[in-house]
Amino acid sequence: MGNMNFSSSPLMKRNLSPSHHPLIGDTELKKMIETTFQKMSGYNKSDAKVSDDKKSAKFNVTLNASFKATQLEKVIGELEHNSTSTITVETKGLVEMSIHSESEPYTLSCQAEDMMSECSWSIRKESEEVVVWNGSTATVECVHPSTSSTQAKVSLTNPDRLWSGLYTCTLKSGRVLYKASGDLSIPLPPDLTLKSHPENLDCSRDGKQPIRVNCSVSPPSDVYNITLYVLSDKKTEVMSKDAVFTWDINCKDVAGDLNTTCEVTNNPDKKHFKTLTVPVITSTDDFCDSDSGWPRTEKGVTATRSCEPGRVGQKNRTCKGKKVWGPVENYCAREEIAKLLNKAENLAKGFGVIPERIHEVFLDMMNFSDPKIKPTLGDVTSLINTLDYMKNVSKDFAIKSDSDMEHFIDSSSNILSMHWSDDAQVNQSLSAQYLQAVEGLTQNIQVNQSTEFNSTNLLFQLCRHEPTCSRNLLGINVALKSSAQQVKLMAIDRLTDWLPNDDATTVSCSDALVVVQENASREEDPGTKMTIEFSVTPKRLQNHEIVCVHWQSSDNTWAREGCKWIHKDNTHAQCECDMASLARTGTARTRTFSTLMSRVPVELDGLNTITLVGLGASICSLIIFLAIECFLWKAVSKTKLSHFRHTALVNIATFLLLADCIFLASAVTEHLPEPFCLILAVAQHFFYLAMFFWMLCLSIVLLHQVIFIFQPLRAKVFFTLSATIGYICPLAAVGVAYVSYEVIPGSGDSSSYHDRETCWLTYEGSMKGSIYSFVVPVGVITLINLFSMVVVIVTLLRPTVSESKTDDKEMAKSVLKVIVILSPIFGVTWALGFGVFVTDLTDGSLWIIINYAFTITNTFQGFFILLTGCIGERKVREEFVKTVSLFKHQSTNSLKSETSSIQKK
Repeated sequence: MGNMNFSSSPLMKRNLSPSHHPLIGDTELKKMIETTFQKMSGYNKSDAKVSDDKKSAKFNVTLNASFKATQLEKVIGELEHNSTSTITVETKGLVEMSIHSESEPYTLSCQAEDMMSECSWSIRKESEEVVVWNGSTATVECVHPSTSSTQAKVSLTNPDRLWSGLYTCTLKSGRVLYKASGDLSIPLPPDLTLKSHPENLDCSRDGKQPIRVNCSVSPPSDVYNITLYVLSDKKTEVMSKDAVFTWDINCKDVAGDLNTTCEVTNNPDKKHFKTLTVPVITSTDDFCDSDSGWPRTEKGVTATRSCEPGRVGQKNRTCKGKKVWGPVENYCAREEIAKLLNKAENLAKGFGVIPERIHEVFLDMMNFSDPKIKPTLGDVTSLINTLDYMKNVSKDFAIKSDSDMEHFIDSSSNILSMHWSDDAQVNQSLSAQYLQAVEGLTQNIQVNQSTEFNSTNLLFQLCRHEPTCSRNLLGINVALKSSAQQVKLMAIDRLTDWLPNDDATTVSCSDALVVVQENASREEDPGTKMTIEFSVTPKRLQNHEIVCVHWQSSDNTWAREGCKWIHKDNTHAQCECDMASLARTGTARTRTFSTLMSRVPVELDGLNTITLVGLGASICSLIIFLAIECFLWKAVSKTKLSHFRHTALVNIATFLLLADCIFLASAVTEHLPEPFCLILAVAQHFFYLAMFFWMLCLSIVLLHQVIFIFQPLRAKVFFTLSATIGYICPLAAVGVAYVSYEVIPGSGDSSSYHDRETCWLTYEGSMKGSIYSFVVPVGVITLINLFSMVVVIVTLLRPTVSESKTDDKEMAKSVLKVIVILSPIFGVTWALGFGVFVTDLTDGSLWIIINYAFTITNTFQGFFILLTGCIGERKVREEFVKTVSLFKHQSTNSLKSETSSIQKK
């Protein structure tokens, strides 16, 4: 048996600390240890040393026999009792380390022929013992190959030089630690960096152009042979770190871009290469001239510049062509932020994962993300990458600190207060990465005592053992019924506009989003629902739907499944989500919710078809109506009243015909020049208003006839009144509206007179937009016409002196006839339009029915005028039949006369 030492420190010395009383002296302690350990087989020797303050002691014991950890535990327990001290023991010699370093993954393993409860690994770097934990590079395992053995194993994938060093494995059972150590050297090629100055070879003019190429080697050495190949030439230097080569390139010898290759040899058998392609600018190339230190650069090539002192990274600028530079992308990060990123990256690899280092990273991140210090895109990117690395750390290492959660929230809030980038694609990529990191850290960081953390842009609240978790965060009301032991809620401001949205038909309408995370103790009730009420900014537009969505990190997009919108009002959106139908992530479920608003209003199926068919039928009917009126004008306008009536009807039909034709013309506006679109809008506005004002004239004539029975309207008064109302009033209304919105600055609330997409009037909201210059007069006229119709109906229902008894059925028929005849020519059906104008299609099926009713009755208005004004009027029918019969009779007589004349001849 080999010697077996055990101790509790890296120096193989055992620590012994008194529980209540000072320790005894060296001699007494050594005697006590000998007496205790002589009970174990193979006892050889021991020594002990008590500290001067009598508060601790170190001792070594050598055993020449194998033993189990349980045996040693029993002996240690007896020694603790006798010395009234607390003892931990480390052993050497019971475990040996096996190292596999021939190929990746590199593996180190230790096996003890005993059942141990815990395993751990560490590596010594610069006199510091660094913990090795699970990460992107290291994978730590503690397995039991049999019921009486334990194996500690660490595997290293894609390790760098950081992972070379002295490794120590520790297997623990109670107070007994088994340790073994071994050295791992990772053979890696040197890192080569190749740069040229200038970055582009300017061959736009003939001749030779100088170029300087720097080949840097890391880590430095005394034995590097550095050779640079350019075209068919080469130069060699023997350097320890880097070499600078200068060439005069003859542009005639260059065909295409210039390729340079650096060859580094650190011994005769090992060569390493790095190639750099230098873009060549010729006289025929599209390029950008040098600008503010940026060199002349070929189109599509990104030029780089080094950072200012105190910053790490580089600045990029891409030539867009035609001598136009793109914006400068400043990826220079402050040195302290770059070091913080490197520290977080090492933790994510599994290097040095201990609570103190994690706390240090979160604290530094909070301090370094102060938005008062003007950040660069490099600062923002580095901080978000740091969050991402810490998310990966938190997956495998339990972070149990309220202060870490507080620092994480404060730093994440600070990042949102920074200016990111003017490039939307860059912001989309960073925001998706940011949200994924925040989701992961929110899920993985365990909160102990606190229930709330608030910062400027992030609010966190925690529900513990609450059947219904109901909270308000940044104006978002969340209510979740859950069986989870705890529910974490976090509202994030300023992020919604940056996140990518693949659905081009929707746009973000919520300033903040909410993260909901459940730590479930058992399967969730399938009927569990969550309601979230968001503030809608800007206010929801009429007939525009709100879409309730949750974030899919795997696809970096919003998903609709599992959530539905419950309509409330135009400033708030309520979402109801079926939590059981959403994807689960282990026992912790983390989801992010927000709202989107459709860019286009709801379209009813078949409405466009109905409109086109109705307008077509209306136009044809109006042409027929006007033709009949012209054909029978003398016959139907014999009396003053009929003359007035048919004059109004002809004007109504004419203006409706013109308005319908222009409406159809404005249906296709994609390739319509701007002035024509304005002309169409003005013409529609005038023709529709003129139609309504002539309806008002007809209503006034009818009202006068009913009220003033014995005072007939004079022709001069009628024509003066109708000309004023029918022509001048609509013209004045259109002129005032146009001047208000297009001529007088600021009078139209900065909105336009017409919509360039629809070639119609604009609607900007309640009492905003030029549409009200149409709606208001139409509304007034419709009310007056409805009043006239009511007066007519009341007059019909009033019994006369000569009538002994009124037949209710006949009276009902008379009233219905009045309604049917007057509704089209009084524009009464347009009253449905006010329902369409003020209501919302998302409110329910009733308003959908009203929309269909309005479209049908008004697109077919010309057809109804033909029915009621011609076909439905007895006098017109009789005159039409009489005129047709007379025409036929005259045609027959003419034919007979011609036949008789021929026979006589």
